[in-house]
Formats: sequence, structure tokens, C-alpha cells
Amino acid sequence: MLELSAARAIDAFEGKDKDGEVRDYAQKVLATWPLGEFDVPLTSSVEANWKLLRFVPLWHGIKLALQVGEVKADKTLSSLLASRLKELGQKIEETVKEASERTGSRTPYGVQLFRQLYHE
Repeated sequence: MLELSAARAIDAFEGKDKDGEVRDYAQKVLATWPLGEFDVPLTSSVEANWKLLRFVPLWHGIKLALQVGEVKADKTLSSLLASRLKELGQKIEETVKEASERTGSRTPYGVQLFRQLYHE
């Protein structure tokens, strides 16, 4: 939901959080962060793929939220999001490497999503 609301704010409202949705979802992401399973060891390429399908949209949502004016203006919120963005980016890179090594010639959908959205 963070990704969708941030994309809407950027596309439809010139980067303004018109209804406060981006801020609300960003705060929910930060509040529930400890519940995320980011350090579960990978046992298969299927598991790595599923992790990427969860991680990449979250990473992209945080990245988009940081472009929204009201989120940028809140230094505490933007700093916490930037920290989580970096942390999640590292997990994504590790997972892509693991998934790529385990699958051989076929490219899992999670890796394809990573290649489309994950730009540094």
C-alpha cells in the first residue's frame, strides 16, 4: 500500500501527500518493521524468489515515499525510512545473488522484478 499511495501522490498530485496516506503507510511500515522476517536463511531458490517478491515492492514503496513532499519535509520520518531503505537494499542484493546462484539458467520472477525496479 505504501508503494501504491506514494506512486499516486507522485503521479496524480505532483508529489503531494493529499490525503496523508503516504505518511500513514510509511509510519505503519516503520512500526511493523520488527515483525518482518528479513533474516530467515534461504533454503531454496523458490524461497529466495518469494522473498524478492515481498522485499522489492516494499523497497520501491519506501523509495517512492521519500520523494513525496510531506515525507521529505519530516526529517525524522525520512531519516528512518532512508535507513530502512538501505538495510532492505542490502537484503535484496544478498537474496538476488543467492537466487541467481541457485537457479542456473532460468531467471526467477523475483529477480526480474528486482532488475526492473531496483535502481541505485
